[in-house]
Amino acid sequence: MSNERLEKIIEKRNALESLAKKYPDVLGDEFAANCGEDLKLEEKIRENYREKVDANRELQIGIVGRVKAGKSSLLNALLFDGKTILPKAATPMTAALTVLSYSDQLEVKIRFFEENDFAALRDKSAVYERKLKELIEAKVEEDRKKAEKNPVKGFNEAQSRERAERSAKRTLGDDVGLSGAYDQYQKIKESSIAESDVVGKIVALHPKSLEEISSKLADYVGSEGKYMPFTQSVELAYANEKLKGMRIVDTPGYNEPVPSREERAYQLLKASDVVLILSPAGRYLDETDKEVLEKITVKDGLRELFVVASQIDTQLYGDEYQDFGGDVFRVRDEIGKRLSEQTVSVLSSLNQAGIFDQLVNDDGNRIILTSGDCHSMYLTFDQKAEWDSNKKQIWDNLCSDFRDYFSDKDGNTSRESLKRLGNTALVERKLEDVKKKKDDILANSGNQICQSLENAVELLKQGMCKALASQISRIQTCNLDTLQNEKNGIETFCLKVEPGISRAVSECVA
Repeated sequence: MSNERLEKIIEKRNALESLAKKYPDVLGDEFAANCGEDLKLEEKIRENYREKVDANRELQIGIVGRVKAGKSSLLNALLFDGKTILPKAATPMTAALTVLSYSDQLEVKIRFFEENDFAALRDKSAVYERKLKELIEAKVEEDRKKAEKNPVKGFNEAQSRERAERSAKRTLGDDVGLSGAYDQYQKIKESSIAESDVVGKIVALHPKSLEEISSKLADYVGSEGKYMPFTQSVELAYANEKLKGMRIVDTPGYNEPVPSREERAYQLLKASDVVLILSPAGRYLDETDKEVLEKITVKDGLRELFVVASQIDTQLYGDEYQDFGGDVFRVRDEIGKRLSEQTVSVLSSLNQAGIFDQLVNDDGNRIILTSGDCHSMYLTFDQKAEWDSNKKQIWDNLCSDFRDYFSDKDGNTSRESLKRLGNTALVERKLEDVKKKKDDILANSGNQICQSLENAVELLKQGMCKALASQISRIQTCNLDTLQNEKNGIETFCLKVEPGISRAVSECVA
């Protein structure tokens, strides 16, 4: 697929590379340092462009959000009729990258970590242990000095060390990437499976039904799964009409310490045409979410953005809603107004290059209030006895505070109210609307890629010009005697070390 604008970009990029090769001592390092992944290979540039504007390609839906934001609940509600097919991640490390797509045949693939992933986890674990020790020793020393000033109270080192360890673990726990890597590496060390048995491998599972997927996946992404410490990603394809023409990428939370998973999530998110930002309504777009949002501030090709405020059922109770007469949907609408204002406030501060303009300037149509659990309860209402303890608690709370909408006596009203509160139908409609605009999205994607590449080439050019100007300035201001002294010094040094190097080489060869 040819594109005149793209070819001009490649021509400029190649011209800069030719200059770098012609004058490597002046421009070589600058070119290598500033030529990012998107510009490194000419054929890769064309390939990425072809993939992005291919009329036959699937639309890609990226889902981002912290661990326990309700992503699994939403996907189970949207794609699996409310059944718990995708296990909920218990920790950041069990949150494997998940890709869902359409296939006539039920297919599940598990990818394990690469060599550099294990090395990264090992290094992060060592950093955690060092920082833990430093924090403990500092706190114990602080307690010891306090005791010296108050000898009556005395100093119990064992008790001090125990308190210090608890405090240090709480402090380091705030760094989810670091503490998560430590926990994961401990599980790797404790596992009966050797790294060499799984590194870089892909396992194909053959479940006979969707219901069987959950039990099989638990072994790979469940908190106690045998292979959980080694799992990079899960790819699931099956015959679901909702998935035709698109695929859904559920990325891990944030502060990802696993290089291959981080890179793959980065590339998949970068290629997404639509991004759903999931944030729990009770902790909506807080500091943790800001770290997640920063991942998508510089991605190419984003066309549609939506914020999904999940777990809305947890926010329906409060004294400020006492005058709403037990109208659950009036309460929900009030919460929606508050969250809409909060969205504008938070995203305005992160709106680099206008990436969040759609959300900041929108009238609230891109903020969707949902409850995956309520939708699941709607779908399984006739099996209430099989609900887990969380769903049963949600039901009891709804029946207690909103009796006109939820009761064991009026099943029809209860079902409809659960469906409306779940609100996943609105997510489906938004995705369907996006699919209808596929041609526009593809055309826009091509323009955005070219714009991004043009910006990258211009930055590369500016960097090389700066390096060149610096070299010219150095030549113009440098003293020739100083340069001669430097040259003499280098030659003297070489004469001194050359015999030793020659002997070492001879001994090594012998």
